[in-house]
Amino acid sequence: MRYYDGSSWNPVETTMIGRDFYSARNSGINSFNKNLDKLQIIDVEEAWFQKNLVPVDPELGYVPLPKITVTSSPYTETGYGFMYKYHCTFTFRNNGGAPGKKCGNFYIMSTGGYLVKEYDCVTVNSYSQQTKQISSGWTFTSYSISCEFYQD
Repeated sequence: MRYYDGSSWNPVETTMIGRDFYSARNSGINSFNKNLDKLQIIDVEEAWFQKNLVPVDPELGYVPLPKITVTSSPYTETGYGFMYKYHCTFTFRNNGGAPGKKCGNFYIMSTGGYLVKEYDCVTVNSYSQQTKQISSGWTFTSYSISCEFYQD
């Protein structure tokens, strides 16, 4: 087993079809250790994104890959001079050539924990963006807030 970027990896020799897992793993580890100075880790999805392609059936060729980023902005509304309502706007931007979807928990966070937690999915067409807003109810307490999204 090897460790890289906070994760453990098990090199496996994938050409050993018909052999048991342990032989394939031991061969992979031996090959890995012998070539340590020549090896590099390549994030396959990131490489696909850089080319704007994801491999599919060889007869079809390639299809575009969605690449969705999420940004957020907080906003505090005041009412009656002593009440506060908190809002977060999340922007989902798809810079890839295919539709994509992200699901997860949306939070309005304060120093004492979360004020609002909402689970939802947002679908974004290729080369476009969608926004989602969540809001708290009115409260008498003034908070410094942040907006957070945690993907499944």
